Amino acid sequence: MHSLNKKKVKYLVASTFGASTHGQQVTELIREFHRQSAYVVPDEHVSRRKLLEQVRARYGGELSPYSAAAKKLIVKLQKFAAFFAQQAARFHALAHAPHASASQRHWARRIGGAVDTLGRHTTRWAAALKRTLRATLPHWQTVMQRVKSGLGVIRDNLKVLTSVKAGKHFGKGVHAYLAAQGAIYQKMMASAVAARKQITALKPLKLSNVRSMLGPDSMVVMGPKKVKIIPVTSLFEAPPPAAQQQGAVARFKGEEELASALLAMSQRRQPKIVFIAPGLPDVTGPQSPFTTVVHLLKQNNFKVMSWSPPNPQTGPQPGQTPLPQAMGKGVTWVVFAPPPPNPQMPMPSDNAQLVGLVKKQLAQGGGALFLLDGMAANPMMGMAPPYPFTGILRQYGIALKPGYFTVERYPARGGKHVAAPELQISHFPKTRISAPLQTLSTAFEGMAQGNMVEAGPTYVGLTKAVPGVVAHIFVQTPKSPDIWAETQSTSDRFNAHNDLASPIPLAAMARRGDTRVAAIGNTAFIYDALVNIPQIMSLNGQPVLAPRFPGNTELFLNTIRWLAGYQNMIAVSPRATVALRIGPMGGHSMLVRWASVLTPSALVVALGIGVFMVRRRS
Repeated sequence: MHSLNKKKVKYLVASTFGASTHGQQVTELIREFHRQSAYVVPDEHVSRRKLLEQVRARYGGELSPYSAAAKKLIVKLQKFAAFFAQQAARFHALAHAPHASASQRHWARRIGGAVDTLGRHTTRWAAALKRTLRATLPHWQTVMQRVKSGLGVIRDNLKVLTSVKAGKHFGKGVHAYLAAQGAIYQKMMASAVAARKQITALKPLKLSNVRSMLGPDSMVVMGPKKVKIIPVTSLFEAPPPAAQQQGAVARFKGEEELASALLAMSQRRQPKIVFIAPGLPDVTGPQSPFTTVVHLLKQNNFKVMSWSPPNPQTGPQPGQTPLPQAMGKGVTWVVFAPPPPNPQMPMPSDNAQLVGLVKKQLAQGGGALFLLDGMAANPMMGMAPPYPFTGILRQYGIALKPGYFTVERYPARGGKHVAAPELQISHFPKTRISAPLQTLSTAFEGMAQGNMVEAGPTYVGLTKAVPGVVAHIFVQTPKSPDIWAETQSTSDRFNAHNDLASPIPLAAMARRGDTRVAAIGNTAFIYDALVNIPQIMSLNGQPVLAPRFPGNTELFLNTIRWLAGYQNMIAVSPRATVALRIGPMGGHSMLVRWASVLTPSALVVALGIGVFMVRRRS
């Protein structure tokens, strides 16, 4: 990564960790980000006070309105204090006046005491504002809220004193005095109301939670306008109980937290992602099989939405919109394949409308990622179901062969072999999307019933050059006699007459002007059930939990970043290798990067369409 953003703004990243194992991990992470970008400036092992001073020096402009308001409020509060002291003295005199009635003495002492208390509280509020002005990083909003509440008390008490109805109960002498002072009380009450409005008009401080969140074990990220505190509880996540029993230690999430903070600070507008999922419920919901990648998108400052085309017979259901929530420039669609038609239950297709919407999305400058799978020929139809977006992708120089699914030949029991739609790739073409993924194990899977393959990773290649279009393949299988693409699962060997020999291209990217498209010939590679498969590794002599296929989430995220025009952020995760620099090992540092999100799952999620996890080889 050559730059963090186009404006070349520098970001200060500091740590308040001491010389501990956790502190070493945080320090190594900050250094790694600095090595990848000169615009990430490290400030290691600083004191809390120094950090507060740096925050104030960098964001002092945001505090200025509060400081100016505080100085004016101090003057007003001092006037109130002097006024209440004067009033308390006069009520004291009324209480001790010759020939004063018992009622007058009672109410004069009572009102005088209340006014005296108000004066003393007002003096304390003014003193609190003075102390806050001298503080390194003041709790302005807390202090201002207290002063505002105090001004409300002043207003309410003066309102009572100006009430003629209430004054009649205070005795003749006190009532006469209150009537004479009525105009002054009204003026002071209006001043209190105006001061409250002045506090209300102050904009909320973005720095309001910095002081309270900044603990002894934190990471601090400071941009040109924002500061974010990442506490130790967000940086380290305890492993699941089962992994703890095997001795696994806390997972370090510093890389994803730091990358997320930098992304949020460097992007002026929050890019939008819309999952276009025909026939599926909310892809972004908690029951979705894609919760991991959805969570990662949100962590990377994307606004994530989901839309499914309404049934053409019944129309939109409650809560379902007739059109996607966002379209055009600044929006990237993730387009799933429509469900294959059922020959026994013919239904009207809304594919034409969906194709029209995708064309409109691209025409308006939006991006699109197409996820599809190779489907075996339907016995009743005699062929594989057509893919409705083939024509759109061909205009961008991307060629599809959705009637083919890719398999790899593996040894099985009894000296036999089986060809299964299970692929593991760890070497990629050198493109903006895939270059950082080198050596990362990435899995692509399909669906099989026994020895019959029904769906699997499919061919996504390039057409002849299209004028004005720049296209590249960014994922392909290695060249091997054990890997090929076929239309029917009839043998465990390559058939030169009907099959496609490897290498098989599985993903392509294309750009025409500002419009970008990509297609990946697999859907299962972003399933929770696949990306969350764990493995226990040994690092520095300690067992740690790591993902079995760390490339899956990185491939998806890098593709989305490129489509959204944030290719400069693709390498924010240093070398995008899914783990992080742990620390010294045998006298040198070892780069081991964690999976973006690790939530071990024993469930294999099935969808009504698309691909399912393949049955493991027996």
